[in-house]
This record gives sequence, C-alpha cells and structure tokens, in this order.
Amino acid sequence: MSEENQASTQQKAELESIILRSYPKIIFFYPLFFTSLVLWIIQMIIGSPLSILGFIWMIVFFTNLFVIAFNFESKKFFILVLVIIVVILLVIFLVIPQISLAALPTIPEFNIEMTAQFYFVTTLVIGF
Repeated sequence: MSEENQASTQQKAELESIILRSYPKIIFFYPLFFTSLVLWIIQMIIGSPLSILGFIWMIVFFTNLFVIAFNFESKKFFILVLVIIVVILLVIFLVIPQISLAALPTIPEFNIEMTAQFYFVTTLVIGF
C-alpha cells in the first residue's frame, strides 16, 4: 500500500507542477509587425502617403512601447487604466473649456505620413 501511496503522490506532484517559460520581449512587437505589413500593402495600393495610416502605426507603436516598458500585474494595470481615464475626464471637463483651442493644431494638420518603404523596412526589421 505504501508504494501505491508514494506513486500516487508523485503523480499528483507532477500534475500540479507549473512550467514557466520566459519569452523574449520581441514577441510584444508582433502586433506592430502585422500592422506594418498590412499598412505596407495598403500604402502600395494607394500610392500617396495617408496620414491616417501613420496615426494607426504610431498608436500601435506607442502601445507596444508602453506594454514593454512596464511589467503589469493585473491590479496595477487596472489602477493605471483608471488613473488614465480620470485624467482624461478631468482634462476634457475642466481644462479644455478654459482654454482656447484655436491655437492648437487639429488632427488633420499633423503630418504623420509614412511611405510604403517605411512600412516595408519596419516589417523586415521586426520580422527577421
């Protein structure tokens, strides 16, 4: 009986063990790789650079940098999201009504146009 108990205890210990693997941080740039690939194809079809594609690429890029810069635990992440939402709401309701927005450039005035070559090179650098 004792041999059976030892065998079952060893099997339970093996089943309850968790293997943690650390992956390189480059896997967090896979969304940027796929975004660059898709935007490169779109830019090749359209021809002339579009600023909206540049905005999309920059949003994905800064999101990736943000995720890589901080190791988030779930509690810290939710607190950070709540703080960002509170700051945005404070700016929208308290700051913006008090200032004149005529001096600030609007989104169409920002020229974040990236060529198809930029998206292609970014895809190559991240992908290989």
